[in-house]
Amino acid sequence: MSNDPNSKPLGRVLILVENLPVPFDRRVWMEASSLHAAGYEVNVICPKGKGYDKGFERIDGIYVYRYSLPIEASGFAGYLFEYPVALISSFVLTLRVAFARGIDVIHACNPPDLLFLVAAPSNSSAAASSSTTTISAPNCSIPNTISHAPSCVRSWCCLNG
Repeated sequence: MSNDPNSKPLGRVLILVENLPVPFDRRVWMEASSLHAAGYEVNVICPKGKGYDKGFERIDGIYVYRYSLPIEASGFAGYLFEYPVALISSFVLTLRVAFARGIDVIHACNPPDLLFLVAAPSNSSAAASSSTTTISAPNCSIPNTISHAPSCVRSWCCLNG
């Protein structure tokens, strides 16, 4: 993205991650960095982890919001506890990002496949102050506003507006 504070981003992307903190998750960090370099404002919501304990920080122009998980899940019972905590935390932080920065595209990165629940309410006009967003299947139609986005976004996200 341009260093000019008056330049407008091409779009505002929210990346949801459930299993690893960013930038430790290199795959997600590379996607976020590519989007930022292409001119998008990028926000990432992920769990805290060893060495990544700040609730919020801006790294290389990317806004990273982290939430705490009360336990590190192992086994079925652990995941039954962890997933709802992660979903609720992601939802609350998504609302924070929506109202503070705005969201045009939401990209959910990995299991659990329930991350779509975090984006589902954003289809209502109350969820975001500007445009509405959704997660869509890979065969969604991509609007012109993100047609030049990196392929990871074109393949997995689409604007609902």
